[in-house]
Amino acid sequence: MSPLRAFTYFAVFLLLLGYYVIVEREAPLSEAAATPVPKRWLDVAAVDVAGVLLRAGPAELQVRKSEGRWYVSGPLQQPIPADLVPSLLDSLLATEPVEILGKVGDRLAEFGLDRDERSIELSTDDGRLVKVRLGYSNPARTAVYASVAGSDEVALLGLNVDYYFTLGISGVTGESRVRHEA
Repeated sequence: MSPLRAFTYFAVFLLLLGYYVIVEREAPLSEAAATPVPKRWLDVAAVDVAGVLLRAGPAELQVRKSEGRWYVSGPLQQPIPADLVPSLLDSLLATEPVEILGKVGDRLAEFGLDRDERSIELSTDDGRLVKVRLGYSNPARTAVYASVAGSDEVALLGLNVDYYFTLGISGVTGESRVRHEA
């Protein structure tokens, strides 16, 4: 290879390297900055939750946080796992919904959300109360329909939410199956 050809290849390499450093490396940063942060489905942080109330028909499980620990108020038929509430809050608040179906208007009954049969109420340190209604499982049985009380927006939440809800309510009812299916 002649020195002229080697110099030409080296010059082309330097030009391509300069293009990459100047143009390509800045593009992802500017695209990321231009992308708006998506609005969270539930505007509550787990650290702000002071109390949780699980309801399935007449059965209720109420837990309160005191000095960083969760305490059950009310009689239990079976013990509940110590990590139940943190796991429920993590699956409900820290994990994005599988899908947000949007506003469904008067079609809440199609998703099992027209009645307050199963719900999770979160009370925050600042006194806010957020109630999430749980409905039917989706046809593939991989998620559960949910909506915030007072809203007709429906989201699909992962089955972990339903699992931890059922586990908590089973501590009150003594039943291992309290799911709501179509």
